[in-house]
Amino acid sequence: MPTKDPQEMPSVPALAGRRIRSTIPGQIKGFVEWDQADLDRLQNFVDEIPALANNYLEQDRKGFITEHLNEQLLGCAQSAFPDVPKEQLQALIVDWRFRHFRNHQFENWLPLHLEQRQAEYSEYLKELGRQKQFGQYHGYVEWSEEQAWAVVERAKQVDPTFWDTYCWRMNNIGIYGADIDRFLGFQPRHLFPLPEDVYPGWIDAAVQIFVDKKEHFTMLRPEHQETRKALDYEYRYFRANNLSFLEWCEQSELVKGLKLNGIK
Repeated sequence: MPTKDPQEMPSVPALAGRRIRSTIPGQIKGFVEWDQADLDRLQNFVDEIPALANNYLEQDRKGFITEHLNEQLLGCAQSAFPDVPKEQLQALIVDWRFRHFRNHQFENWLPLHLEQRQAEYSEYLKELGRQKQFGQYHGYVEWSEEQAWAVVERAKQVDPTFWDTYCWRMNNIGIYGADIDRFLGFQPRHLFPLPEDVYPGWIDAAVQIFVDKKEHFTMLRPEHQETRKALDYEYRYFRANNLSFLEWCEQSELVKGLKLNGIK
């Protein structure tokens, strides 16, 4: 999976001099780091609209914000940092919201209140649907190496077969499969405080990248890059046809060509 060097500078002039994040997906997408002074600057623009500042706190205490509020925050970010791409500003807003969580300890962000948060967010999305509108994620959760390993440890506890299966697939095929993708995706909300409207789904990529730094999976080595690309392309096609990972392995000529002793 391609990543950017955290030292690499973005090509957008307004972001010159800023480092690329070391977390995932920021490292992959080229999101820049925002410091406390940047978050303070955004806060100053939000504070110029008292109703917006109060509405934000009221909403995020529930564990998510609305489409309208996110657009208002983006407007403040665009005023604070002109000529910066919207996706970079959305990452800034996510950082800003997590700082508010640390300062205010929004209870509904906590794993303890996961079911309540999800139920309230589901009702909000249904209401949008009744209005012929739709909801979308407001940016991405950034995952550190430490968090990725915490997810791995929880996954091991939940399913004792997980680690052996994951390592076998990465060493022998270089693809972990949709079943493990979904399984990893379930873990973060049980470990970390999270808002429901920020996408947490890059955790599988974070696990792959950070775990490989220690495990050095065979099929992720440069000499296997073309084989892995071909396998990944074929798997995506078969997955689109609703075949499970194991069903694909049984039918794939590419997998058969690897001459593996069984499949996990």
